[in-house]
Amino acid sequence: MWGMGVAAILFYRYFLSVMQKENKWLVTETPCPEESFGVIEGRVAVSDRTYPLGIAVRLVRELQNLVASKPEITLMRLDGWGRRVIRQAQDYPPPRFTWIYPEFREMPVLNEEQRGLLAGRLLSGIELSGLMRQYVDWSPGEWERWLQQEIMHGRADRRPGVGRDRLGRVVCNRCGETEFLQEQVCHFCGGRCYVCLACQCFGPARECLPLYHIYSRGLVEPPGEIVLNMPALTPIQELAAGKVRDFYRDGRGEFLVWAVCGAGKTEVVYPALREALLAGERVLYAVPRRDVVREMGQRFARAFPGLKINVLHGGEGRIETPDAPLTVATTHQVLRFIAHFDLAVLDEADAYPYEGSRMLHFGLRRAVRPTGRIVMMTATPDAELRQKVAEGKLGCVRIPGRHHGRPLPVPVLMEDELPVGLWQAGGSLPPVVRRHLVDWAERMLPVLIFLPTVGAVESFGRFLQQVPELKPIPLDWVHAGHPHRDRIVEEFRSGKLRMMVTTTVLERGLNFPGVQVMVLHADDERVFDTECLVQIAGRVGRYASHPGGEVVFIGCKISRAMLEAEKWIREMNKEAKQAGLLDDFTSF
Repeated sequence: MWGMGVAAILFYRYFLSVMQKENKWLVTETPCPEESFGVIEGRVAVSDRTYPLGIAVRLVRELQNLVASKPEITLMRLDGWGRRVIRQAQDYPPPRFTWIYPEFREMPVLNEEQRGLLAGRLLSGIELSGLMRQYVDWSPGEWERWLQQEIMHGRADRRPGVGRDRLGRVVCNRCGETEFLQEQVCHFCGGRCYVCLACQCFGPARECLPLYHIYSRGLVEPPGEIVLNMPALTPIQELAAGKVRDFYRDGRGEFLVWAVCGAGKTEVVYPALREALLAGERVLYAVPRRDVVREMGQRFARAFPGLKINVLHGGEGRIETPDAPLTVATTHQVLRFIAHFDLAVLDEADAYPYEGSRMLHFGLRRAVRPTGRIVMMTATPDAELRQKVAEGKLGCVRIPGRHHGRPLPVPVLMEDELPVGLWQAGGSLPPVVRRHLVDWAERMLPVLIFLPTVGAVESFGRFLQQVPELKPIPLDWVHAGHPHRDRIVEEFRSGKLRMMVTTTVLERGLNFPGVQVMVLHADDERVFDTECLVQIAGRVGRYASHPGGEVVFIGCKISRAMLEAEKWIREMNKEAKQAGLLDDFTSF
């Protein structure tokens, strides 16, 4: 009756079912009752019709409340309750229930390692089966049967991509969005349902399509020992590391590490991470940018040799490790976790796209357990974070100087006539730009050149290739949408390229020894605000082996942001000098 006939509606429409489990009645939705309840001894009451998932989940919730308060279950009562509840869902007929006696059938099983890969995740059926394809070759029906079994045993739950909160408001169950939702005619369920427009990059989140939450398994088995390879900390780093460790041990909520670019803030959190890992806790290191995730994955592999690590980001190169205690991920990938991590570190807390995104803020806090802790790190906290620190609402430790004791390079602010639009072949290179680029090229120094738009980056890159003095210099350009972005960045890092033109996609997180920096159209405050310019300047002089370098901001005029960035950097140098963090430098 129910088996093969529902193949076409699998995943989209669901039966309502009432079953007895350990002397308790349980109401649930299921795509295929005969297969889903094949391990149940006894009878199960199943509805005679199906409903879109969003409606089915609401009916299940209401029916469960009634069933829980009425110990005697009869078909007449079930039918009456169904008619009463369905009044809340317009245009849908009430269910009629029938007793069935499912035949025993063997259920698909995942081993502990395989299930560990799914623990704590929130995934669609397609994402889940794609993630596990390297381990098992199951059909969609087998996956649905396994998931139904996990739900029945209280190890997972199924929820519509878009549902309703306790107040009846429509909300995306993946990203928490309540505004960017649209009701559409749906080709999946054949009716009208809501779809979330905010998280479309992950695939559709609709009222009729399920998301599966595989519950986290709690603590991992603590390793006997965790080797930590890291350089000796400076006194100020030791102090900051102690503050972070104290917060991890005794605190809840959030904590801020406010450290200048190149201060070694990542090393500051290593001791707390090691302590959490030794306790069997799960740790998240989240970064807004994909490029930085890759670099941090390599750094953590060197710092914690032998430790299992997940490295998650969009595109190729992600690493999925079953039950890994440490996950390094973009803030977008964190949306795929619920209540899984005990300690989360958010690097570059003020960076795009995390800053200003309600979705990503929601995802990070949902991914952490209610008793978990979040450590935020940045060199340029936004106004809201600074206000919380000033009011004592957010714990904070500051590191105003770099680990090698040299000051932050102070940018040189310059005015010059720059093309308003794209750089055209046959034009001339402005004298101040030419002077710096040729000088750096003659000294064989790596150079990063920032421009505000993708079009300007590409046109200026081609333009430079035609400059006679720069023709021998290997150069390229990169931006967020460049198809070979990762390869070009790696070639610049290795020295194969000596000059690279880029957008703000490389403004933070990535380190290049000995690099010199130029910002063209630095007066475009729509792109180059104060925090952005401070971060760009912070690319220079980060390594003890190359502690110096030049930063040049060039615009058609000197903007307010350019002046504020210069002032910010001078004040941090002054604070570092007063704290005794600079090596006998008197001017900067």
